[in-house]
Amino acid sequence: HTHAIASGVDPGEIMAELFMKETGSCKGAGGSMHIFDKPTYFQGGWALVSEQLPYAAGAAKSILLDRKLALSDDENFEKQDVAPPADDDRISIVFVGEGGAQNGRTAELLNSAAKDNLPLLLIVIDNGRAINTFTGDVATNGKVYEQGKHYGVPGLMVDGQDAADVAKGGKAVVDYIRSGKGPAILQVHTYRFNGHSPADPEHERGRKDEKAWARVDQDPIKKFEDKYTA
Repeated sequence: HTHAIASGVDPGEIMAELFMKETGSCKGAGGSMHIFDKPTYFQGGWALVSEQLPYAAGAAKSILLDRKLALSDDENFEKQDVAPPADDDRISIVFVGEGGAQNGRTAELLNSAAKDNLPLLLIVIDNGRAINTFTGDVATNGKVYEQGKHYGVPGLMVDGQDAADVAKGGKAVVDYIRSGKGPAILQVHTYRFNGHSPADPEHERGRKDEKAWARVDQDPIKKFEDKYTA
């Protein structure tokens, strides 16, 4: 939901979608998990782990095809023989968790993105817990930002609890992609305060001391205030 808001989707339409109303961005058919919005080119959530990755490559490829074939979308989102503006700086951005990044689709994405020099940013939200599985239990190397080395795709890791670090790192990788140098990876190392969903109490058991520590030392709002407003 916050991803949709950040992408410019109307908050009223998002709320209507959550309640399956006709006025929702998908007329209530998408619900909470599948919010799509044509005007902002926001392609919602996907039911299967890492299913969104190949679609992101397709979205990035479509940007290159628009430029090559001098095409753009009309008011009905149909292609027309009008070239994109000269300063067209669109990129495709896709999110995946550190657990989903262990899926084979990640390798497929990096290979195709590197081969076609796609304007694509892979953002890895790394909270160390793939639902109920700790990363170290399933991954030999949790440094997902380094997975692109084989394909010549650069990566960067930032502290997800530090808003300034995320903003600086985000600008760096976006500027890199928009310069025409190809795809990049941004791994955001963060902390999960609650379970994966309301139906997931697993990580709430026996975590009182850990959560007390987290609220003091890992709250991103408090860290920002202490660093920039103290």
